[in-house]
Amino acid sequence: MLWLILNLILISAFNFNAGEKIYATDDTRNALLKDILNNYQPSARPAHANETIMLFVNIEIQHFDYREKDGAFHLVGLLQVKPNIDLYIYLLKYFQKWRDPKLVWNPQSYGNMSHILISQRYIWVPDLEFYNNAPDKFIRMHRNGFVTVKNDGVVFWSDSIDVNVFCTADMKNWPHDKHECNIILGSWTFDGFEVDIMHLEPNSSMTFSSIDMKNMEYKITSFSGNHTSKYYSCCLQPYVTMDYDITFQRQSSYVVIFRMPALIIILFTLIGLRMEPNRKEKLWLNGLSLILISWQLIYFAKNIAHFHGTPYIDHSEANGQFEEVKLDDTSNLIDRNLSTNDWLRFAKMNVEAGAGINTFNPKNPHGKGDPNDLSLRKVEIEVLIPKIMRDRAKETHCSNEVKAFESCCKDQGILMVATCRKQNSALKECLANWYRNETFKEECKQIYLQERSEYRRTGIPKKHRVEKI
Repeated sequence: MLWLILNLILISAFNFNAGEKIYATDDTRNALLKDILNNYQPSARPAHANETIMLFVNIEIQHFDYREKDGAFHLVGLLQVKPNIDLYIYLLKYFQKWRDPKLVWNPQSYGNMSHILISQRYIWVPDLEFYNNAPDKFIRMHRNGFVTVKNDGVVFWSDSIDVNVFCTADMKNWPHDKHECNIILGSWTFDGFEVDIMHLEPNSSMTFSSIDMKNMEYKITSFSGNHTSKYYSCCLQPYVTMDYDITFQRQSSYVVIFRMPALIIILFTLIGLRMEPNRKEKLWLNGLSLILISWQLIYFAKNIAHFHGTPYIDHSEANGQFEEVKLDDTSNLIDRNLSTNDWLRFAKMNVEAGAGINTFNPKNPHGKGDPNDLSLRKVEIEVLIPKIMRDRAKETHCSNEVKAFESCCKDQGILMVATCRKQNSALKECLANWYRNETFKEECKQIYLQERSEYRRTGIPKKHRVEKI
């Protein structure tokens, strides 16, 4: 009787497990791979012919860099894909997740194994690509690598990517420059009826992870994602993509690097204007300013010369360099014995004349005294009359040389100091010849005396007097 009961128990156990395979632990992995990949076609979508696989995406940039020289936007990242659930792209690593109903098994039949590593060339993976990525920089979703498959058919794929896109750069406001980049993500071969891609949180604000962003030169200011559909001449079906618009600008901490030389140039210029013309220190300060300006202009030419628009600061510093040259020319034409007090009185006179002030001050350069007085003061002989001589010589006798010099400076830009010496020398020679002309000097003197007499008589500066006539 006992023997009969034992036989019945063995027979029942055999019949209970007859429909399932039981593998030893060492053979579990190989057996599972053999069973789930049997008759599996990696090129076939894991869906019916009339069924669309929906991929929902969301991008979170963790790190990127931007190359000013050619407008290249470089990033590396992580992509997570969940068909019919969601898809994330973290642009630092690359991770994907989707469900393949062909890759489902019962863990109890394979030693409670709930997941397994499979080479991705043996199974189907979505062929998502960045359409505007640089050549030979395709992501490796459909190349060699490994995926993790769970027993419910969910597939995880992770790998690093290297993305380079070229952006629309605007360097006119450098170093406060702001740029826009467009990243296009979509299936490389499947049309919109086979694989569709949507954004998980449309037009959501860009959020960063815990990765430190302080060492980055640029910061993201805006981000948006748009679902687009496009027809091509080759095909009747539409191809859908997610277009991401990213706007970024330079961090304020990096702007200081470029502001400091500008502040030093301004300081040197102000100190040089305060110094007397016969001081050698003024020449040194102007020389240092020219060196700093030339250094920054060379940097612009090396890093920003590829863009259509020239930065406004480049124009300003080029004009500043041109004014430095003209200032040195003016200083050479004025006697070195002119004192700082004379300069200050001359500046005060210009302010009062521009404001229409008619208060009598015998120490003013014009004197505001007797209109018939023909005597001249030192500041009139050494500053005001030479100014009239210089202006008249440039307007009437040296106009061709002035135009040639200014045209050369505009054409050559930052190289004008080295390439416009011939025109500059010709202008100086022409001016010097007319400065030595006694007839011309007397003519300018009479013009000044006539203007001074009229000013003393009316108390109205010439520009205001002309407007009233």
